[in-house]
Amino acid sequence: MAVRDDTSLCYTVLFGRELYCITMDGTPVFTYSHDKLQDTRGVTVDHAGYIYVCGFSSKNVHQLSHDGKLQRIIFDNLPSLPYCVSLTNMVTKL
Repeated sequence: MAVRDDTSLCYTVLFGRELYCITMDGTPVFTYSHDKLQDTRGVTVDHAGYIYVCGFSSKNVHQLSHDGKLQRIIFDNLPSLPYCVSLTNMVTKL
């Protein structure tokens, strides 16, 4: 689970294929899914508002815009299974 802008949060469901974003009172903001996103796991948000979600079984990381649109698939077909993703505030690196 990751808090987006103090008004909403994004989360995944273990073994799912979607990323859900809701307001703090539970109102849906958007749901993201993609053919190349399987077994969703870790999610985080960077300082610019981009959302990152791991596809454990699909071995990739998806970068989404603040409104849930795919920007790009980062690290497609990784040699290992990505479980989580994190960012540092000091530099703009995954």
